[in-house]
Parts: sequence; structure tokens; C-alpha cells
Amino acid sequence: MRPKLILLFAVLFIPSCNLFYPEFFTETVIERRGNTEVRDRYAGWEFVPDRWITEGAVNYVKIFIDKSSGTPYIAYRDDTNNFRLAVMRYNGEEWKYVKRRSVTESRVGELNLFVENGVVYVAFQDAFNDNRAKVIKYSGGEWTTIGDSHISEREARSISLFVHNEKPYIAYADRDKLRDLTVKVFDAGNWQDISPPSVSPIGGVASVSLYVDNSVPYIGLQDIYNLGAASVLKHAGGNDWDFLQEQGFTQGTALSTRLIVYKGTPYLAFSDGANTSRLTVMKFDGTFWRYVGNAGFSKDTVTEINLAAENDKLYVAFQDSANFARASVMQYQENEGWKYVGGEGFTAGSVVSLSFSIHSGVPYIAFRDNSKDGKNRLTVMRKPK
Repeated sequence: MRPKLILLFAVLFIPSCNLFYPEFFTETVIERRGNTEVRDRYAGWEFVPDRWITEGAVNYVKIFIDKSSGTPYIAYRDDTNNFRLAVMRYNGEEWKYVKRRSVTESRVGELNLFVENGVVYVAFQDAFNDNRAKVIKYSGGEWTTIGDSHISEREARSISLFVHNEKPYIAYADRDKLRDLTVKVFDAGNWQDISPPSVSPIGGVASVSLYVDNSVPYIGLQDIYNLGAASVLKHAGGNDWDFLQEQGFTQGTALSTRLIVYKGTPYLAFSDGANTSRLTVMKFDGTFWRYVGNAGFSKDTVTEINLAAENDKLYVAFQDSANFARASVMQYQENEGWKYVGGEGFTAGSVVSLSFSIHSGVPYIAFRDNSKDGKNRLTVMRKPK
């Protein structure tokens, strides 16, 4: 009789017991323990300023800290406002819309955010115009379109934006070229095409990541033509580009590629197919790509990768499958290796559309809160010094 009783107990009790679900620690339970316990629960990370910034669902979240002022900005698709673009700025006490709630009149898709010296730039897919790419900026109290109404002739995917010395650059997978790479820079009052002749003529590119260092653009991407491996290109002038080491240099597929250039050295982070889709970071030494730490150093598969550097430390933020798709942030320093910032998987539940930025040693993350209580609302967290 006892085995039957145990089986009956399991069938009736376990499915309804929150203890067996990743979101067991709900906001209601945590708040009863006091603020100190909340900070302990989130491994020293805190909300900026509250658990949720929006009342409704969001998507395509980006956070960027203006290096000139230390002011955090966020851009996102406001799903409860007809899927329009919204941009907010944190004043130290609360988040305020930049000019107005609805930046666009039409729906938006993928987007990217950059802030330089207080000027806010956003690149996005215009959903009412076949997801063509568009770039706008906020300066002098007004939102204006940069250049032509739309940059791409057809749909643009995997949009990446960078601004250097007031000059915006954009890169994307171009449907007009069978998803091959397009790169443009706004110069002399027009968008100039500086694209390479062809990178991936069959299959196209994905996970496009653009960075400009000393006026030289670099691009990291997943190269579908080369079996989904990573490629990194450096601009050599005009429409000429050089591959760093070689095209498709990774041993396996490279998903969620993110590129930065720090002190003249390119770094690339990606979900590494040669290491069961765990996280790998590499750097280019001028001739070859070398691993930073070990290849595939995360505990399990990762996605939603972000990469940054400050004060000779590398930072990666990612959706962590080893922790029920919660967020984890790690840092790397020579002679110390990769270590978690705070603790692993520190968010209340799973995260979507994860974005990362850091300023003066304080890392921030922004994301769509996919926990049981989160209801896809927008959350921003930081790890105080």
C-alpha cells in the first residue's frame, strides 16, 4: 500500500508546489523579509529604483550609460502602447520619458541604442514599412530622423548601431542582398554605403555586432556561408574590409556574437557550438584569435550575450541555462580568470532581451522580466560598489 500512497501524493501534491519551480521566490515572499534580505536574495544586485519600471509588457530592451554624464538610458518596444518605441532616462530617483512616451507613430521591431555626450540615437526596424531600418536622434529637445526616412530598401535584421565623434554607423543583415551584410555611415549629410562586396552570399549573416575604434569600424558576426562560424572584419577604407585571421575562424558555430575593441584589441564573445553552446570569449593578438580564459567556460548553454570592458576588466552578461534562464554577469581580469559578479543566476526568474552597460565600476542590466510575477515588464538592476 505504501508505494501507491507515495505515488498518489506525488501526482496530487508536486504539480501544485511552487518549491519545484524556478520562480518559487516571488516578490511577495521576498518583501516580507525586509530590504536587507532582498539584496541578499539578488546577490548584491539592486533594482533601479523599483522591481518594475513599466506597467505593461515590453520587448527589444536596450540600456546605455552616457559616458560623459553617467546617466543611464533605456530604449524598448512598448507593447502596451501599440508596440511603439519608448526611450527613458534615469535622473537618480525615477525614470522619465525622453520628450514623450511614444517616440514613433508606428510599430517598431528590433532596435539598438547609443548615447554620446547627451545626444540619444536609436536605430530600429519600422514595422509599418516592411521592417526597413531607420535612425533617429534626440538633441536640442526634439526627436529627428537622421538622413533619409529609411536607410534600407527592404527589411533589415540584426541591426547594430555605433556613434563615434557625432558620426553614426549602422550595420545589418540586408534582405535586399539575401541577408548579406550592409554597413553605412552618415557623413556629409548622407548615408554612405561602405559595405564589403560580399561576406556571406549564401545564407547571409546573423548576430551582427558593430564597434568603431579610432574612426575604424569593426564588425563581428555569425557567417552562415561558413557553416555558422564567426567572422570579424576591419574596415580598410571605401568598400574594402579585411578579415581578422580568416573568415569563419571558430571551430564550430558561433551564436549571439558580440564584439568590442578595448585599447586597440578586438574581443569577441559567443555561444560556442564547438563547446556545447557554452560561452567563449576570444581576443585578436594581431595575427591569431586566442581564448580569454578557457573555451566554453560557462556551466551550460548561454544566449542573450553582452560584452563590455572597463578598467582592464572584461564583462559578459548572458541568459544562463544553468540557472533556469536567469541572468548572470561575469568579469575577467588577468591572473584572476572568470568570476561571477555577485552570484550566478541572480534574477528572480528567467530574462528575455537582456542588455548590459557599465560606468565607473557599476554594472547595469535591463531586461524583460519573464518570472511568474514579472509579466514581461521592464526591469533594471545594478551592482553597487
